[in-house]
Amino acid sequence: MNQAQPPYPGPQGEPQQQPPYAAPQPQAPYGAPQSQAPYGQPQFPAYPGNYAAPQLAEVERPQSIKIAVLLMYVGAALALIGGIFGLFTVELGIQLGLNSTDVQLSAREYEAAATIARVVAYVGVIFGIVVGTGLWIWMAMANNAGRKWARILATVFAAIGIIGGLVSLISNSANHTLVLANMIFGILTLIVSVAALVYLWLKPSTEYYNFKSQKITY
Repeated sequence: MNQAQPPYPGPQGEPQQQPPYAAPQPQAPYGAPQSQAPYGQPQFPAYPGNYAAPQLAEVERPQSIKIAVLLMYVGAALALIGGIFGLFTVELGIQLGLNSTDVQLSAREYEAAATIARVVAYVGVIFGIVVGTGLWIWMAMANNAGRKWARILATVFAAIGIIGGLVSLISNSANHTLVLANMIFGILTLIVSVAALVYLWLKPSTEYYNFKSQKITY
């Protein structure tokens, strides 16, 4: 019969227990957070959330974009001031329009036509102030943020405005019915539109739009 081996003597004569065999470490359940590895052992990030995203080189807002945005705010101010001035010239426009017609109107008919024209003119001018000023500000904010669609949309708006402004200047100057102040506002708006358009399409502006529009795919 095998007898148990006596314990080894310890310090001061106390018996020392024989160290047991190393027990296997319990495995953590699947999905549970792993304990931190001791110093000197490599640590591997969990797939896929802990991988570091690649960093892209930052492209600062160029001076061309800043100037274009500033010009757009100037255009908004011109649209607002020009619209307010237009409110004060509604009566003059109605008189010029009714007096230039070849149809003879009685006093009652003249007043009725003037009232209708006055309502339509004021509504149109106020609508033009809100829409015109709002579009300038919207385009300034969107292009300042580097939105590619905003540059294309601003180009379309500018092209329409330039063509319409040129047609208006030519037709009104030919008929000698354009007020000098309206002509000045029209010319200034054309200059601002063309200048803003040029700055939007310079090379530094294009690089800024490309940087803002790029996306990272994993």
